[in-house]
Amino acid sequence: MSLRNGVLTYRENTRRDDAAAEISLSQGLLPELGLRAEALEQAIASKHVTIEGDAAQVDRLMASLDTFSSGFNIITPAVLSDN
Repeated sequence: MSLRNGVLTYRENTRRDDAAAEISLSQGLLPELGLRAEALEQAIASKHVTIEGDAAQVDRLMASLDTFSSGFNIITPAVLSDN
């Protein structure tokens, strides 16, 4: 994974030699972790996530992500006037 310009991206089956940590998880779990539906600590304890390397760097990455409400309006209703 990489975080650049506020965008978290990943490439499947790639590895960087200079990575601080390597995290392995199912593709479907990543959005749940990002939305805080499942805590990283719980996912590690349940063996849904494994980390090799500096786990503190993964904690730092997760802490830097914004938390959004899943029920926000993408399009807000317009108020029509009678004019």
